[in-house]
Amino acid sequence: MNVRGATTGGLALLLAGAHFAPWAWHKTAALTQSAHDLAISTHFTPGAGIFANQWFYVPLWVGAAIVALNLPARAALPRIMLTLVALGIAQFGLPEYPKYFEPQNLFQLIATVLVCAGVTIISFIRISLPMSSWKAITTCFLVGAAAIPLAGYLAIRPAITELYRDFVGIGAGWWLTALACLASLALQLGSLKRRQTEYPSAEPKR
Repeated sequence: MNVRGATTGGLALLLAGAHFAPWAWHKTAALTQSAHDLAISTHFTPGAGIFANQWFYVPLWVGAAIVALNLPARAALPRIMLTLVALGIAQFGLPEYPKYFEPQNLFQLIATVLVCAGVTIISFIRISLPMSSWKAITTCFLVGAAAIPLAGYLAIRPAITELYRDFVGIGAGWWLTALACLASLALQLGSLKRRQTEYPSAEPKR
């Protein structure tokens, strides 16, 4: 894994870790909610139905996918360890046991299983996916999807404030997610720009 791949993987881990940090901050610790809490409570919060609660799991799925895209090729032990890390991140997207097959949880279950399957397939392929344009573009789309819950929280924040009847702020988890998304996009766009410089398109022959 090169430095760029390691940096991308580190930002993916930050993206996943921020999921469990405070998003809905309240002066009372018991009322402070992480994105993981919001993924459950939003479904039951009056007025918060404008944003589907499953979206809060997207940073987890994206983090796992990006770690998988940056698995090293020949270093077997790091590859196995990072695969387990990616699967460990993705499995937090599973519905609460034993509610796996309830209708409102089917999308969440299917998405998590598909991400885990994709991570496993990439791991078994045993090749390092090159830092090519398609990989950078794919990562940008993934990070873009991970940023959607940032807007979602801002949309449902008034409903949470109304429920608490008190001020609800923007917690560190929200800011860390925004930082991870912006840094990842900057890294991938920088990679695309460098690639264009190193491999300019051939001019058409006259």
